Amino acid sequence: MGTLFLLPPDFDPEQLVWPNARAIARTLKIFGARLIDQTVGTFGFAGEIGGEWSQYVSKGGIWHTSWAEDLTKIRDSLRPVKSVGRWLDAEGKEFSPQPWERMNLLSMRGPWARDGSSGRGEGGYETTSGLFLFSELSSPLVYRATLRLRDERAKEPWFQWMSGTWYQNPVPEALYQVRVEGYGGGSAGIEIRSTATGQILFSALDMKVGDEVKVRWPIDASTTSVIVRGRPGPPAGIKLVLEMA
Repeated sequence: MGTLFLLPPDFDPEQLVWPNARAIARTLKIFGARLIDQTVGTFGFAGEIGGEWSQYVSKGGIWHTSWAEDLTKIRDSLRPVKSVGRWLDAEGKEFSPQPWERMNLLSMRGPWARDGSSGRGEGGYETTSGLFLFSELSSPLVYRATLRLRDERAKEPWFQWMSGTWYQNPVPEALYQVRVEGYGGGSAGIEIRSTATGQILFSALDMKVGDEVKVRWPIDASTTSVIVRGRPGPPAGIKLVLEMA
């Protein structure tokens, strides 16, 4: 699982019948795709949730054999990536990939719970910027997200984030830097609690944009709370970044 596959440079997308298939092929020539175990008894391409890429049947329910033939040509031409000379990002600039454990571990996606004592206004995650956004507020507004350790032994561990787990668990005893990014008058904080006792092992609250602090991740950490606070004033956006120091 996880092997990166690419279409070779000499694969011609124009040989495919469907424009959607040609777009998929061009993407696979540049960015590739990862192997996952998601389908049952067959092969499929997993893409954007809610997208309309698939053309296997028309709106009238008519089966399109040519669509399946296009995907079969793509599938049979994919090759595993065994070595590379260099990596280019989406803008064509060279970069060095980082292992997941060294990337930012905190997403502001949530799920979030609004503090019952907080005031009026709106707040929520915005995909494009990766920020938690607050509307213009007349009184303070607080949201909290609680993260549990991801159980690697569970079925489909990657989908546990939907119920409030880490995408990638922090490494015990590793030194991390917590940094606040965004704009406006909001603040954010993090609180780590013990597995056995519920005791607070680390707390850094009410950090403003530009603030940062280091923490050696506790061995006994079980739950981590992320708190964002909007203050009275114009709209604001904020996020916490957690990276190995």
